[in-house]
Amino acid sequence: IENNNSLKSRININSSFSNLSLEFIHKFIPQFFKIRGFASGELSFDGSLSNTEMDFNINIDEGLFDKVFLGSVYGKGGYNGEKLSLDELVSINKKNKITSYGSIPFDLNFNSKSFGRLLPNKEFDYHIDGVLTSLPFLSSYIDELDSVSGDIKLNLSLTGNNSEIIRNGNISINNSKIYLSLLKDPIINAKGTAIIIENMLDIKALNAAMVNNDDKKSLSFKNNVSIDGSINLSKFFLPEYQLNVNKISGGNIFFQALPIDISGSFSDLNINIIGRDTVKVDGVLEAENALVFYEFTTEDIGEVITNSDGIFIDYSINIPIKGQARFQNSQVDAILQGELSVTKSGNRFWSLGGELIIEEGAIFSYKDNFDNLQGFITFDNDGINPYIDLIASTTIENESINLRILGEAENIELVLQSSSGYSESDILELLTWGKRFEDQEMSSTGFGNQAYSFLGSILESQLEKSIKEMSAFGIMNLVDNIDIKGSAGLIDNDLEDDFEISAKRKFGSKTLFNLSYKRSFSLTNPDQTLIGVEYKLNRNLSLVGNMDDNGNLHLKYRYKYSY
Repeated sequence: IENNNSLKSRININSSFSNLSLEFIHKFIPQFFKIRGFASGELSFDGSLSNTEMDFNINIDEGLFDKVFLGSVYGKGGYNGEKLSLDELVSINKKNKITSYGSIPFDLNFNSKSFGRLLPNKEFDYHIDGVLTSLPFLSSYIDELDSVSGDIKLNLSLTGNNSEIIRNGNISINNSKIYLSLLKDPIINAKGTAIIIENMLDIKALNAAMVNNDDKKSLSFKNNVSIDGSINLSKFFLPEYQLNVNKISGGNIFFQALPIDISGSFSDLNINIIGRDTVKVDGVLEAENALVFYEFTTEDIGEVITNSDGIFIDYSINIPIKGQARFQNSQVDAILQGELSVTKSGNRFWSLGGELIIEEGAIFSYKDNFDNLQGFITFDNDGINPYIDLIASTTIENESINLRILGEAENIELVLQSSSGYSESDILELLTWGKRFEDQEMSSTGFGNQAYSFLGSILESQLEKSIKEMSAFGIMNLVDNIDIKGSAGLIDNDLEDDFEISAKRKFGSKTLFNLSYKRSFSLTNPDQTLIGVEYKLNRNLSLVGNMDDNGNLHLKYRYKYSY
């Protein structure tokens, strides 16, 4: 074809085929929309290289056009050298059925340098009717729009010059659900109509309900959200939005955001959605009864999108708290007031700004609840990096203890104080055991002799487990049993308990290998392998024992406040 000098050379090809990959066909028209599927049918060519004629009757399974999955497609029509005429083109995907017909000015002449492209300055005349249960051609091009389901009817015509295609038609939806990737619950009971006149989609009426789908009572509420405005469809797969989302009568709006866990009822909603390549979403959500759930962690912000693919969405939502709100995580339950701002730019991570003022609540720490919580949490609007200043109190054995949490989430400082001026070690004993080991000589690690035997018995079982599981002997399964006795003697040399460790390995029914060691307190061994064990007393507090080079076991508390 490329070397033929006679453009008028005749062509006559008749073919039948089955399971022909459309990805293979796409290689010949690479600048066309991506197409996939497996075609079966008949195709015939006639005419010449410069004026190719075609007739076809094709069935396609698993059809895909650009990003839209069409399912099963049936089509028949022809080509006259200038226009691709479709007598009928039907696609069926589950309950979605789209029927279309008309002519499209394609260049499919074999010898043309613009093969597979639209012919310039030629007229479109194409018509589409759809009875749908979803809107894949819309949700596929908007990342935050997960899907739309319901009863949907669509009528669309494309006419005019191919450089300025004019779209007219209408669309109606009823009993529909709109799933957004940013919301836990779908927007339900959406119904409305829109008219398309010369590429401008004008929403005449579109109402829906934002309610708690887990609350059966709320499902009976009337629609409480309205959407109005317009969408410019001059670039069909890259529409330009000018929309307003507002609260209407019918009860408060329920809202639960993802991935930031902010939920509750909102007494007012006013959101604007404007733009095409960059879509700005901004406005106000006025909280009446809200819950902010967030663990004390930090989040890095992401990279800014550097290419022009896709739609760049810029969010900026203010959430003033007018009624009662709560801040909760695994450590804090607090009643608060204040205002939050939620922002997101492109593919950066979400950012929080504003200040939450804690009026009352509790902190769950150690074995006790600290009540009378007060303070504030601020966010710097650059990722999620809270600065915390909270104080709460509890009472044990008539001793008042204050706990203060202060600083950034990645470097929190905890301060313990008591009304009698106890040391932090003494306060930890109170919090851990519910009492102090009084009237004893306190060691440098904060333990009295009365506690040693109790703590030693805990460590014996933990040391046995630790050595068997973590030592080379245990990992290699060289021992069957490890036994430890007298660990209290390791803690305090004045106690008479001798420390003894034994390891046994069973090689057969009657053969045992037994290795035992009894501590000599006067010996040192600088080459001794260190052995350590940690016993978790509760979520944040651990008892740690480490053996030094002299064979002495040192005991201390370890407090962890990380998330």
